[in-house]
Amino acid sequence: MRLSERKKQRRQRQLIMRFLLFATLFRLFLFWQTPLSYWTEQVYDDQLMYHYADSLADFQWLGDYEITADEVLGGIAPKANKMEQAKRLLRPLINDF
Repeated sequence: MRLSERKKQRRQRQLIMRFLLFATLFRLFLFWQTPLSYWTEQVYDDQLMYHYADSLADFQWLGDYEITADEVLGGIAPKANKMEQAKRLLRPLINDF
């Protein structure tokens, strides 16, 4: 390598180092007055979810609902009698004869 190429590489490295130093100092300047705080009265997420699950297991809802445990466990499908379902299924078959 020639001397001028070495100088170019050295200048390039110095320029990169100066830029990185400037960027670091600028970042520190931006966050110099950033308030950092924490709240000790905050409820931890796991504890909060445990209490929610516990209250739901005891059927303690957020408000008054006229709903039974069977309706909750039954899902949102419309209620239909098994006998009526069977009749609806068999009527077309019987009418064909």
